[in-house]
Amino acid sequence: FNPALNEADIPNYLQSHIVTDETVPIQTRMRSWIDSNCSQCHRPGGYGPGYDARFYTPLAAQNLINTYVKFRDVPGSLLYQRDDALDATKMPPLAKNRVHEEAMAVLRQWIASPLEILSVYLYLDDSHLVVRFNSKVDPETGLDASHYALDGAATIFSAVFGAEDDTIILTTSPLSPDQSYHLTTNDVQDTAPSANTIWPGSQFSFTANFSPDPSVKWLANVSTRVVVGAGDDAVIAGFIAQGTSAKRILVRGLGPSLAEQGVTGVLADPVLELYDGAGTLIATNDNWMDNANQQEIIDTRIAPTSENESVILLKLPATAQGADYTAVMRGAGDATGVGLIEVYDLDAGLGPNLLNISTRGRVETADRVMIGGVIVRGTQPQKVIARALGPSLPVTGNLSDPTLELRDENGALLQSNDNWRSAQEAEIIASQLPPTDDKEAALIATLGPASYTAIVRGADGAIGIALVEIYALP
Repeated sequence: FNPALNEADIPNYLQSHIVTDETVPIQTRMRSWIDSNCSQCHRPGGYGPGYDARFYTPLAAQNLINTYVKFRDVPGSLLYQRDDALDATKMPPLAKNRVHEEAMAVLRQWIASPLEILSVYLYLDDSHLVVRFNSKVDPETGLDASHYALDGAATIFSAVFGAEDDTIILTTSPLSPDQSYHLTTNDVQDTAPSANTIWPGSQFSFTANFSPDPSVKWLANVSTRVVVGAGDDAVIAGFIAQGTSAKRILVRGLGPSLAEQGVTGVLADPVLELYDGAGTLIATNDNWMDNANQQEIIDTRIAPTSENESVILLKLPATAQGADYTAVMRGAGDATGVGLIEVYDLDAGLGPNLLNISTRGRVETADRVMIGGVIVRGTQPQKVIARALGPSLPVTGNLSDPTLELRDENGALLQSNDNWRSAQEAEIIASQLPPTDDKEAALIATLGPASYTAIVRGADGAIGIALVEIYALP
């Protein structure tokens, strides 16, 4: 070799990796594959125009990002569309009769690019920023100050971890309070075994202000355990996000893990679907580990214990009036059984609030009744109304006379109701949420920070379709 190789430098050389190597970052795996499969033509002076596929060409100079590979846009990423094709649009155009499915899965993961910044605020003074990511940050890449840049002639001097390993404290030159800035981030990775790298040139716009105080009370989790039927008897859960920014939520559909709690006849393989208020499908999931943001789910510390259970984690638009969403849980292959659907507020009291969850499902007897749950967080009590509806539901086989019990986290009975007018009638009417049928149940309670359950049964052991709701009240 000329010049001669220094053997000590070899481990530091740029290394290409097979696309199935799950020990190296997703971006490295994909760029290596693009080099070995595309660079023969896609290079300066080659037959392939548009981009430079060579691995040793810096990513910023390849003309791949936001042209042939577009952030969270698989349909708009021409590289994916052609490499995943076998028709006249296929690439390479000759001698190809199969799609490299493993590579396409990695390319989809790269395009999904799940690592992102959630918030940026001043920290302690005007020369420090606290940057919160949506997942734990790899120390080697996250603590490199050169991976961050600010506009407005501001300078970043250092990066250290904050109180949690998903937050980075940046030391900067003094920033002007209330002024808008853009934080550009490159090459920061999460801690997944095959790490996700933040999308190249990611920009986060923020105003130089300190973080607002969290709400003094909020519903951190709302859930319902219920029998999941087939077809139209799938479980339907609605919730409302009220505020002026996006709400980061996690929806879980559990079944197999309920057996560990002694529940029999569990739903073997729950499937989740999430719809907006217009009925448009936003997301769906069968097995949670198939999600592109699997590491983000793990880092919430509430990932399911069974691979067959489902999770949807995303940010949803909220409105001042309240944006409606519906989560549907059914069994894969239309199977039936007892399942648990949950909605978690991941914003720790910041931003929009979850106002309620209402779940429609089948109420049977014994341990197959409907159990709604709510977790109150904060420093002050939260007033709620719980309702159990049946006769007013426009469905066949509705529960003719629902009863409702409210219990604390130890199972102690706090309140109960059969027919809502029998107690708290005036207060329930004043809430503007009275049931429309006198046989339906409702109760109002003020709950301190803790976990609670609302149990719906049929009077005299009756069975049928019911709706359990828990609303946060002012």
